[in-house]
Amino acid sequence: MNRQKTQRHLKRRVLPALLAALLSSLLLASCTTIDSDVYGEEEVLDYVRSVCPDEEFELVSSEQVEDRPKNVEYTFRSRERDLTFTANSYLKNVTIDGSSTILYSKEISCTYVSEIHDLYYDRAVRILEELPTYDDGWIGLLSFDDLGQVAEVMARAGDVYREELDYNDEDFLWNNPLTSVHLAWYPSQEDMEAHQSWINMADFGINGLRSQEELYQRLADEYAQMCVDNQLDELAAIPEEYTRGKHMTRLDSIYLDGKKMTYNSQEDSVNQWSLITDRFCYCWYSQETGSYMLPCDIGYVTDSASVPLIVREYVSALGGSYCLEPEEGLWLSSWKIGDDTWQMESQFSDNEITEFNVMKNGEPLNLPFVTADEDTEVGARFCVGLKVEDFAGLFDLDYRIDESTKRIDFYS
Repeated sequence: MNRQKTQRHLKRRVLPALLAALLSSLLLASCTTIDSDVYGEEEVLDYVRSVCPDEEFELVSSEQVEDRPKNVEYTFRSRERDLTFTANSYLKNVTIDGSSTILYSKEISCTYVSEIHDLYYDRAVRILEELPTYDDGWIGLLSFDDLGQVAEVMARAGDVYREELDYNDEDFLWNNPLTSVHLAWYPSQEDMEAHQSWINMADFGINGLRSQEELYQRLADEYAQMCVDNQLDELAAIPEEYTRGKHMTRLDSIYLDGKKMTYNSQEDSVNQWSLITDRFCYCWYSQETGSYMLPCDIGYVTDSASVPLIVREYVSALGGSYCLEPEEGLWLSSWKIGDDTWQMESQFSDNEITEFNVMKNGEPLNLPFVTADEDTEVGARFCVGLKVEDFAGLFDLDYRIDESTKRIDFYS
């Protein structure tokens, strides 16, 4: 085994052990043992107030229900209706990789939300069961025409939970839906009865805040998008108002000068964990920007995890040169294609991108971008999402999109 391979082998074995040791030391510093005390009454009351911000309540009693590890249960009663709930202050065993440890963490739990849900759940489910295609939280669909009845029943089930507005505000209902239903399309009645060959559509929370019309519009929009994405062969039957202006959700084929891009042409020379650049080989449509977008790395690297180097893939494919010069807190990368040179400067701190700038031949480029917090399609916190035309400008490329084949072609 040569020296480089030996270093890689040792790194793969030693780093996980070091990380485990570091994690253990951190846990020891912040956790307790089986004989430690739990949070007291004041901390429990503060927690319950955060869970129950609008309804008046009073503490009825407290009792230590377990000795080792300690568990103290507090009983509360609403001052506004016949409702009793509990909160527990207890020690929870800490596990690492699924195995128990000698460490415990102090926790508080509260049954306020679940007790409220119990007041409405059975009534709401009985309404949902009026749908012949409802089955234990699932609603089956066979065609676009099913959506009207589904929206009507879901709205009536939500009206049951809406009664809770007498005690809590809309934010509470929104953040604590009564239940949720999973909608799925089936190719036939037989497949639905056998619960097979379905295509997932969406999950909807029953929160009492959406009208029947709002629910129908949302359902119709989701259904139409599935047809535009060629998941369902029903596009001709969808009213134009629901398909107008829609684009493919995602394009999974990217070509450069006629050759398919796979984003896996190079090993990761920065670290030895694994190469993940190929996970970012896609293009998606953003309703917010009104454009197709692509993930782009910011030149961020680390020796403890794999990161994508998307820019490098294009530079290499175009016969250019690429250089990465990370500094403390600052990530610098540059590349040259033909007579043109680009410089990228970014900062990544506390798991956030705080700066991202690109210059071409010394002139700054105007590159509006989105982060993973703003659009999950970006794929990672150390990447940005760029409009397709801006992404192409990083390499002086033209492009063409063919939605019928879910393909984007770049041309040099």
